[in-house]
Amino acid sequence: MSKPGRASRKPAGARPGARKTGAMSAIGTPASASITKHRFTTLLQRATIAYLSLPLVIFLAGYLHFGWAAAAAVSLFAALWFYFRNSGELPHGNETIPLGSNITWSHIAICLPAALFFTSLFGAGGWGHQTLDWFKHNAMLSHLSMQPWPVL
Repeated sequence: MSKPGRASRKPAGARPGARKTGAMSAIGTPASASITKHRFTTLLQRATIAYLSLPLVIFLAGYLHFGWAAAAAVSLFAALWFYFRNSGELPHGNETIPLGSNITWSHIAICLPAALFFTSLFGAGGWGHQTLDWFKHNAMLSHLSMQPWPVL
């Protein structure tokens, strides 16, 4: 409430006689519509992740021994629980996080040698131990790299 004799302060750019409406989002829609859209998007993301995880659970149950399947399923459900617990938070203000913004050169310097090590360890390129299945892979790679396209 303003004191008598003092004019109330209006925000800059306010038109005289304009009605005060609810909070507006950055794109000019009411904030309540933005929250509803965010809730729908969050629900859609959660449903998509759950739907895409279902075949993995079926694979784990049908392919692995019970102990390994149970350990992997518990790990998967823990990861889903952490994701679902943190995915419903609204961003603060006009804050957006661009895709890949948290990746630094130190992350790349750590992950790239590890990826190259494990790739060579498991037989790719003929550097590590190769099982009998690699004869087929090596033949296909040879044909794909030496023959003109399309390979018949």
